[in-house]
Amino acid sequence: MRKKFILFAALAAGTITGAAAQEPITFGARAGLNFDSQKLSSGSKSETSDSKVGFHLGAVADVPLANFAPSLPAWLYVQPGLYLTSKGSKWSGDSRTTTTSLYYLELPLLASVKYPLAGDINVRAHFGPSIGFAVSGKEKWERTSNGQKTSGESDVFDGDYSWFHFGLAFGAGVEYKQFYLGLGYDLGLSNMDTGEGDDSLKNRTFGVSLGYNF
Repeated sequence: MRKKFILFAALAAGTITGAAAQEPITFGARAGLNFDSQKLSSGSKSETSDSKVGFHLGAVADVPLANFAPSLPAWLYVQPGLYLTSKGSKWSGDSRTTTTSLYYLELPLLASVKYPLAGDINVRAHFGPSIGFAVSGKEKWERTSNGQKTSGESDVFDGDYSWFHFGLAFGAGVEYKQFYLGLGYDLGLSNMDTGEGDDSLKNRTFGVSLGYNF
């Protein structure tokens, strides 16, 4: 009986020690600039708009997958997030400029790797799907005709414009202690134009992020 108790105590101690050795789940804040554009395709023709400056603001979690599957490498993570982010475009013609500003609650779910470079410096890279749900969207236009300027705006989601965004997110960055600097790109895959016809309008976003990991 005593031997069984000692064996049980040893196994329990080993389990507790292993659990304590697990890397904790951490959280971080992110904010930065977006450079938003859209790709318009119609039949065999396609063109990309000029970019407009936007923003993103949100939070991420860093979850070490080895905590749940010890056979996985320690540098592999899953990184879910929640952002308020902009998308949209700027189209300029001979006499008219149209700027579309879209705002989404976006939820990326990314596979992420963390590679220690030197001292307190880590290199990060991530990839994965991202979905977004629109909270607002405006289209503003300005036109010059015979020396006269006119302008107006409308809510794009009152027409044939999708509230839903789906894309693939790519990115890389550097961590120094608790600080983060990164670059990212969101390749929109869903068609934002839900009207009749075969036109396709997809979001493109390049972003620069600053962050702090808690």
